[in-house]
Amino acid sequence: MHIFMGKKVSLLALVFCWLASWAQTNPSAQAIPYSQDFSSLTGSSPAYPAGWQGWDISGSLGLSFPTAAPSADRSITVTTNITTSRHVGDFVGKLGIMSTSSSMSTACLAVNTTGYTSIGVAFDAGTQRTENSRKNV
Repeated sequence: MHIFMGKKVSLLALVFCWLASWAQTNPSAQAIPYSQDFSSLTGSSPAYPAGWQGWDISGSLGLSFPTAAPSADRSITVTTNITTSRHVGDFVGKLGIMSTSSSMSTACLAVNTTGYTSIGVAFDAGTQRTENSRKNV
């Protein structure tokens, strides 16, 4: 009887671990060459471009990089640069990401690199803050 209960508990633990490992969804890998200008982000009916997905990351901002797997999907929302809560946002032609000291979000891009070597990656990134936030720095 004790061995049977142990097997049941082990089976349940495996099921829960499997479910926890699927807390986030992976975007469909895109073929290369791949280019994205985010023109599909128009400020209405927000949706990630093909190959992209937002995720929540467990933990908080600090001096070390988080190494835990994403904990959940993060929906893209229409937002402005005055929003101070965690989000992945549709900034009309741009993708914005905001983490706070106690909660983090990120965006992921999936590309299919099977059969390729020496793949180059280029992107533009910047910061955007409001006049009020500059005064508080």
